[in-house]
Amino acid sequence: MEKKSILNNTIKVLLPLLLGGAILYWMYRDFDFQSLHHVLWNDMNWTWMLLSFPFGILAQAFRGWRWKQTLEPVGEKPRNVTSVNSIFLSYAASLVIPRIGEFTRCAVLKRYDGISFSKALGTVVTERAVDSLVVLLFSGITLLLQIPVFRTFFNETGTSIDSIFARFSLTGWLVTIICGVAALILLHLLFRHLARCHLAEGHTECTAISVFHIRYLGMLFPPLLSNLLLL
Repeated sequence: MEKKSILNNTIKVLLPLLLGGAILYWMYRDFDFQSLHHVLWNDMNWTWMLLSFPFGILAQAFRGWRWKQTLEPVGEKPRNVTSVNSIFLSYAASLVIPRIGEFTRCAVLKRYDGISFSKALGTVVTERAVDSLVVLLFSGITLLLQIPVFRTFFNETGTSIDSIFARFSLTGWLVTIICGVAALILLHLLFRHLARCHLAEGHTECTAISVFHIRYLGMLFPPLLSNLLLL
């Protein structure tokens, strides 16, 4: 039994390393490493590079801690180390299959801390929704405040809104309309689900989207405000 456990642990360590090495080889098989050597030893400012490392790592650590805070209102309390490590693991998984990292980090919390996968996924959906709203908000503010700049750009490049829309083919318009209708249907189903979601004391009937319930929004809002700092 002990030998089987050692073998399983060895496979868990070696398999990701081999997979990661294979991915790196495939990505950089045609890369000119001589130019990389020249850049590293002659052109790179190592002072700024080393100073940037802690900030890059801290940004992901804050994401993990923020995620832990987001899970607490729905009754889940993962460990800090698991929350942070799951964020780093999600980036590695996304190198293999794009966007699979969001599901991977939920599975990590489920595997090591027994966190409900549906609740974890619900908080991820909430994060993405808040990210999208914040980006749209700042984009709208930037557009309104910088209208003269955009007007100058359009004039100098000969670009116009009409020419942009003229590039849309019939298929493009159909796809856009279908996506818009699908988004409206999804919102309709979401609000219907929220109306039916019942959260009773000591008993929670909650699916992946149920974390949007009005009872939890006030508790979720403070940790999600940190999106402004981590965008």
